[in-house]
Amino acid sequence: MASSRRTGSNENIQTFGDGTRDFTNISTWESAVDIDTVTAMQSEVLECYDDSAPYDQTALYNAGTHNSTYPIIMRAATGHENNGSRTAGVRFHTTAASAEFADVRDDSVWFYDLGIQCAFNTSSTEENFKQANQDLRLVGIHIYNSSNSGTGSNDGIAMNNSTTNLRMINCIVVDSDRDGLRTGSSSTGHIIYNCTFADNAEDGLDHNNTTASTATVRNCLCDNNTGQDFGSTGGYTGSGNASSDTTAPGTSPRTSQTFTFVSATDYHLAAGDTGARTFGVDLSADATFDFDDDIDKDTRTVSWDIGADEDSTAAPAGQPVGAMMRLGVGQ
Repeated sequence: MASSRRTGSNENIQTFGDGTRDFTNISTWESAVDIDTVTAMQSEVLECYDDSAPYDQTALYNAGTHNSTYPIIMRAATGHENNGSRTAGVRFHTTAASAEFADVRDDSVWFYDLGIQCAFNTSSTEENFKQANQDLRLVGIHIYNSSNSGTGSNDGIAMNNSTTNLRMINCIVVDSDRDGLRTGSSSTGHIIYNCTFADNAEDGLDHNNTTASTATVRNCLCDNNTGQDFGSTGGYTGSGNASSDTTAPGTSPRTSQTFTFVSATDYHLAAGDTGARTFGVDLSADATFDFDDDIDKDTRTVSWDIGADEDSTAAPAGQPVGAMMRLGVGQ
C-alpha cells in the first residue's frame, strides 16, 4: 500500500533543530538547496526535530529548480511528528508581522507532519502557507489558532491565481481568522483528500475559482466554520465529504452532520462520533493520489473515516456508535 508521505529519488537528508543538528535556521537550509535538483538528480530533504519547539522562523522558497522526482522536502523526523497536537512534536509559531511560514514560489516543495501557527500584525490578508507555483504538497500538516491582530486577516493556506496541482492530504486546519484554505482565481488541478477544516472565521474550504474549473475534494470534513463549510465561486468534484451545514460537495455527501472530536483543541475523531467515522471512500487505489494512512501514520481500515484522522476503534461502515454530539469544540 502507498504512504501519503512520498519520498524523493536519491534523497540527501540533513537535519534541523538545536545546535546538534546540521541547521538551526530553515531559511539557511532553503538557501543552500536553491539548486537545480533535477540536473543534480538528487532530492534535498530537511528532517526536523522537536529539540526546542516551537520555533519562530519563516522561509521563502524560490530560485531553485525541482520536480516530482527530485523535490525538496521539509518533514518531521520519525518520532517527532506533530500529529495534530498543539503541545508536542515539531511546531513553528511564527510571529513575523507579515511573513508567511512558507512562501513557496518553486515547483515541487513538500511539507510533512509539522504544526504551524502564525500570528500576523498587518493590514493585509496573510497566510501560513502561500503557493505561487505547482506541486505544493502538504501532508499531515496541522495549522491552528492562526491570527492577525492588525486590520487584515489570516487564511490558513492560500493558493495564488493560476497555481496548479496542490496535493493536500491528511491535514487539519482550524481556528484561522479567515478561510481555512482559499484557492485563487484560475488555479487548477488541486486535490484535497481526507482533510479536516473546522472553526475557521470564514469558510472552511473556499474554491475561489471564477473560471469554474473544479478542485477534487474527497473525504474532507468541514465543521462549524463561520461562513460556509465548503464555499465556492467555482466548483468541486469528488466524493465522501461531510459538513455541518448543507454545502458538502460531490457524490454521496453527508450534510448537516454533527461531529465529535476528542476535545476543543484535539481534532482527532472521538470514539463515539457518528458523523464521520466509517463513512469515507477508500482511496488506496485512487488514480490521482493513492494512499492508506492518516495524520498519525496509522493505516486506514476497510471502512475509511472522513477527515484527517482514522479512529482505530471504528465500527463497520455506517453502523451507529453512540449519540450524535459535539464535545468541547466551538462551545
